[in-house]
Amino acid sequence: TSPELVRAICEPNAAALLDVLDDTLEVLTQARDSLRANGTLAELTEAGHDARTDYEDNERWPITDISLGERNWLTKLIDAGRAGGVLTSLD
Repeated sequence: TSPELVRAICEPNAAALLDVLDDTLEVLTQARDSLRANGTLAELTEAGHDARTDYEDNERWPITDISLGERNWLTKLIDAGRAGGVLTSLD
């Protein structure tokens, strides 16, 4: 993915992204501690599998009608993502 696209998506959403990064660091810390203490990543891998299954069960469709740089492209991309669209390639 283009670094400019990633920045355009992430930087305006810094507050939300920081919350997600904090949550991610907590999950990774718990995984490290579980692996160190119990020799297992069972909780992490099961949660990951459940989340992926839930994601795949939701209806998704490729976003194909938005061009980078067009008028209001970022707003359109955000709206499409919230509606279930996924980005599969950039043209």
